[in-house]
Amino acid sequence: MGVRSYPLLIRDMRRNPAFAHELFTRLVDDVLPSYLKAQADYLGGATMATGADAWAAYPELTPEMVEEWVVPYAGKLLQNCMPYGFVAMPAASADYCEEDLGKFDKQILWKAFDAQVKVMMGQPVAFMLMGRTHEIPFEPIVEWMDQWKARGQRVTFTVGINARLLRDGPAEKIVDLVKRYIQTFAYDHNLMLMLANIPADAPSEHIHAAVAAAHQYGKLPLAEDLDSVQFKMPERESFAEYVDQMTNGQGFEFK
Repeated sequence: MGVRSYPLLIRDMRRNPAFAHELFTRLVDDVLPSYLKAQADYLGGATMATGADAWAAYPELTPEMVEEWVVPYAGKLLQNCMPYGFVAMPAASADYCEEDLGKFDKQILWKAFDAQVKVMMGQPVAFMLMGRTHEIPFEPIVEWMDQWKARGQRVTFTVGINARLLRDGPAEKIVDLVKRYIQTFAYDHNLMLMLANIPADAPSEHIHAAVAAAHQYGKLPLAEDLDSVQFKMPERESFAEYVDQMTNGQGFEFK
């Protein structure tokens, strides 16, 4: 995208696919491996490089477009970097981010998950980071995961707390969502919670509430009944008090 910009790259993929494929091939065969190797050498032994692939989210790209434009090049990039001693791959391709809840489609969601698995080289890994996940039915997600459960495998599911919810709250709603995520997904699968895209004007109380809920409801081993867990909303000092504590009353000098 730095070479073409996102709009031009999408136009290339649709109107001049031969050029786009040549560009992608050059990137994963030459440019990215050499750049990542130099970066790994500079960092002194880095063994993994992961790039967030947020622009490949649905509906910006369909699952079929991810299959054509992300999956094969993710595989090539991985193969090209392995000889240098590190793993390189994108993450969160095909994130399901449909804004219109009336257009929710279970089959498209499943295709997005299947494409994500292919990007992750067949591992049962799924991401829902940026969309309105808290407002869609959880049952289709569980149904897709149950296919892996039937094979004796746990899905590693990374799910985000929506940015608007983090900003608008209230804190109690954020806590309830974290609890629902853990109740629904964490008993049979591996769950990772992420505060994705925290708005600059999100109240700190909302962030602390989300973290506290993850710590209290997600404490291992998980309680058999999360309703029995007595949640305590955190009470945090003000930022000024925090600075005073951390600097022994000296404060920070801003210039």
